[in-house]
Amino acid sequence: MPTSAVPAVPAARHPQLRRTVSTGVRLDGRPPVTDLQLMFLGLSPVTAAAAVLLAGCGVRGFVISDPRPVTWDDAAAGAFDLPDVGRSRDLGVRQRIRAANPNAVALSDPARFTAEDRPSSLVIRAVDLSDPDGASLDLRAAAAEGRVRERQEVLDVVVPGGHAPGTTMLWPVRPWYARACTDCMAKAAGTAQPEPSRGARYDAWPTHTALAAAVLAQAVIAQAGAGGPEVGHRGHPSNGPVDGSAAEHVTVLHPGGPVSTIERVPNPQAACPLCAAG
Repeated sequence: MPTSAVPAVPAARHPQLRRTVSTGVRLDGRPPVTDLQLMFLGLSPVTAAAAVLLAGCGVRGFVISDPRPVTWDDAAAGAFDLPDVGRSRDLGVRQRIRAANPNAVALSDPARFTAEDRPSSLVIRAVDLSDPDGASLDLRAAAAEGRVRERQEVLDVVVPGGHAPGTTMLWPVRPWYARACTDCMAKAAGTAQPEPSRGARYDAWPTHTALAAAVLAQAVIAQAGAGGPEVGHRGHPSNGPVDGSAAEHVTVLHPGGPVSTIERVPNPQAACPLCAAG
């Protein structure tokens, strides 16, 4: 039975990933990737693929929360196999995490995410603005969001409305209390780009998902592994030093047939009276 190209599980794991980094002085002061604690609130094709890629990189601590069923579009995007359609999204991703990293612990209960105060923790939230009727919302997902502490840092992965399927925005990491509002997200998405033909889009969709997942995985490791608490954006406590220009820009990945494009647009939050952190 054919399987999807994403997520890519490594055929063999590097010996260094089988154990924690030996004790000693680390030159950059970063915690080892094996110490990262990640919670995925909601699963889009991009966040689902990124979770498995991160497990293959050595991350062991996961909480995956999204009981919604896998759709045909999720499978077409390459994040799930066709037999997964109709099954719980978090179940499939947790199984893939365990296949990628036997040392990983992938839980489904957000109450088990007890790493809010650790510098190596991060929440990755999938936000879908393409459904104006809110049919994709789940009460259990909303309850999970209510458990996140106000100063926990969150990285939003946004699917904007009115754009070609697969369009993904990676928001700068922000404290939970300063997460972006939907108006800012829609403003950053801008106008839709011309969509490739249906055949070309479906042919290139899995590769676009792989690209977006790789960019997201790098962003997660860079932020969640930034080290001890230091002063970050706008003077608020942060998991580590935050590049000022990165905090002011949103990364937008546009699907293409066959080439996807990556764009950086200004973050509109600075002028927003609702969600600005200052």
